[in-house]
Amino acid sequence: MEDEDPWDFMLREFLVSGSQLDLKNKDILFISPKLWEKHPNLQVLDLSQNKLGDNPIPEEFGNLVNLKSLRLQQCGISSLPKSFLKLKKLATVDLDKNNFKAFFDDSITRDQVELDSLTYLNMNGN
Repeated sequence: MEDEDPWDFMLREFLVSGSQLDLKNKDILFISPKLWEKHPNLQVLDLSQNKLGDNPIPEEFGNLVNLKSLRLQQCGISSLPKSFLKLKKLATVDLDKNNFKAFFDDSITRDQVELDSLTYLNMNGN
């Protein structure tokens, strides 16, 4: 019998009502493509207190087009993919206690930013 992929287990066990996923403090080292492949309608995602800093968040993260709330507190990350800027429904982002020097670098122009719904951005402790 093959061992189950840990992402399959987490996506099954921690998904709440089909649109909320709480993976806070689960010793996650990377974000699997299964996240957006299996749950493109995800609205709330909490990946806080995981060790994501050594693995960049993939560009495909922007495929979570229905995401409204994202928590990435204390993950050791220092950047987000540019596709993040296309998440039009994203309203709340918590990036507290990471390694960001800036939200995005100066190469990003206003026409690349589509965060129309963003009302809360926490970058304390960076």
